[in-house]
Amino acid sequence: MQSEISTKVYPRLAGGICFDAAAVSEMELAMRLLEFSLPPIVKAAADSMAADATALTKHSWSNPFAYPVLLVGGIISPAAALTADATNNASILVKVDDAANGTPATALTWTTSLVGTGSWVADTAEAPTAFAAAAQIILPGACVFWEITKGGSGVVVPIMNIELVCRKA
Repeated sequence: MQSEISTKVYPRLAGGICFDAAAVSEMELAMRLLEFSLPPIVKAAADSMAADATALTKHSWSNPFAYPVLLVGGIISPAAALTADATNNASILVKVDDAANGTPATALTWTTSLVGTGSWVADTAEAPTAFAAAAQIILPGACVFWEITKGGSGVVVPIMNIELVCRKA
């Protein structure tokens, strides 16, 4: 049985459209209310050639809070289709550093292989294919980065946004 908080207060705060308050626990409801989105990572142009990789690039957001933040998820929203391939593919990586100028570690991965995300459809959200729990903690002052690596001959990665969701760790 759910309390009055979860049946009356949470739906008013988060809105009945955001999620079904009756379908999740009170703890999950509370955690979802603490989530926030980072500014999107924007890949403003499609690759010129399939082999074109994107070097490690610092995102515009660094953790400004006095406490760690947990990277809980993300989606890619591509502007065009991409055909998956077992050999010729791309890996889109979101990385986090250690707030001491250390080498960023991979937190989220999207791999456009047949066993990864598969083929992409324009304007359809793609969930990550891998999470690395140890790298999902963004320490105070730590930075978020992204890069695209290619396997085999690669694949043209279209214009896309990467949307990231965080909450207090």
